[in-house]
Amino acid sequence: MTMMARRSTSRSWIPFLFVAGFLVVLVANAAMIGVGIATWPGLVTDHAYERGLQFQRELARAEAQKALGWQIEWQATGGAAGATLVLALHDREGRPIDTAEVRASFVRPTAEGHDFVLSLAPRGEGRFEASFRPPLPGLWDVELEIWRGEDSWTERRRLFLR
Repeated sequence: MTMMARRSTSRSWIPFLFVAGFLVVLVANAAMIGVGIATWPGLVTDHAYERGLQFQRELARAEAQKALGWQIEWQATGGAAGATLVLALHDREGRPIDTAEVRASFVRPTAEGHDFVLSLAPRGEGRFEASFRPPLPGLWDVELEIWRGEDSWTERRRLFLR
């Protein structure tokens, strides 16, 4: 009888172990939900509904941009101590385009209040350049906009600046 009494008392803690395990998971989930809600800055895009309604206009703009045939290469070199954004712009036949206005908008995807805009200066032979010092190192979403007369080009890219 003593063996049976021991066996039943030694197994009586097993349900409590399951309950404790689920409680640990629930507490961890609650903590993650709390941190997620407290740190989320809001919408990534202002007026998302209105932008969604303009989708057909965006498709037409993309087709017009493709029809231009501009050849664009750009990169950022350097890091948080100082960086340079360099762009090479050529037409469909490979001739350099010097008469354009170029702007780059830097948006920090993880934090608000650090965004900035650069105007790239023409350097000749289709080359545009701007030196800058980002407020923070790390990941940046860059929207490049180019205008020449009635023609325009927009490209988005994610950059990592050390």
